[in-house]
Amino acid sequence: MRRVLPVLLACALLPLAAGCGAEESVRNAVDPVAQAATTTAKQRTVQATVSGTISSDGEQIEFTAKGAFDLEADRGSMQVQTSIPGEGNVQFDELTDGLTMYLRSDELTTGVIGDKHWIKVDLEKLSRDQGADLGELEQLGSADPTDFLAFLKEVRDVHEVGSENVDGTPTTHYKATIDLDGVAGDDHGAANTVRRLEKLGVPSTSPTEVWVDGQGRIRRETIDYSGEQPGPTHMHFTVDYEKFGVPVDVDLPDADDTVDFADVVNG
Repeated sequence: MRRVLPVLLACALLPLAAGCGAEESVRNAVDPVAQAATTTAKQRTVQATVSGTISSDGEQIEFTAKGAFDLEADRGSMQVQTSIPGEGNVQFDELTDGLTMYLRSDELTTGVIGDKHWIKVDLEKLSRDQGADLGELEQLGSADPTDFLAFLKEVRDVHEVGSENVDGTPTTHYKATIDLDGVAGDDHGAANTVRRLEKLGVPSTSPTEVWVDGQGRIRRETIDYSGEQPGPTHMHFTVDYEKFGVPVDVDLPDADDTVDFADVVNG
């Protein structure tokens, strides 16, 4: 179980650094990717699917997740499916509330967290324990995949690839480079946090591809991560923004039905 939980957390933590938001500035007027990120973030709700792979220590984990998110309230829910070496196929539910996540997998947690049903993960607390205070990043939004949009407000090397259809929707395809160093700007505290995140293995730059529809909304985004800590790791994932304006109802678990992630790992 000690081995499985960090893997589940890795799948759930994909948006961890993605919440680092940049100010909406003149960049939006000249950068179609930054402008599309702003337009998409202004949609009240969205249904999204995330898929990808995590490769580390010679093993590869594939996962898919589907959910709906309230972009105004910073809340959402996902159902995740993955296959873990030595454990087989695993399904778990994930709820997000700002920088707090709740994970539930009856297949793996039965008998491990007593009569509780949910593992609570406080991302801000975890970051402080590692010396990187995510609270320093003022526009950090939430722990759900839609917060990858914030990444796109700080991109460079943007160039148009061409016109393509995404699930039947005509789009314009762009390639760009995400620049984490541009997130902090002149904010000393935020800059220190970004430096610490980079030391923890979050890359300062990552390639990305974006597909923008005729209404200026992002319909698909891909991101690649490559890091060396705690070992050589590569992540590739795709976020499809499928429907906007969908109903979202997130029922957070009661406090007495949760166990802190750190307590589970340490215990």
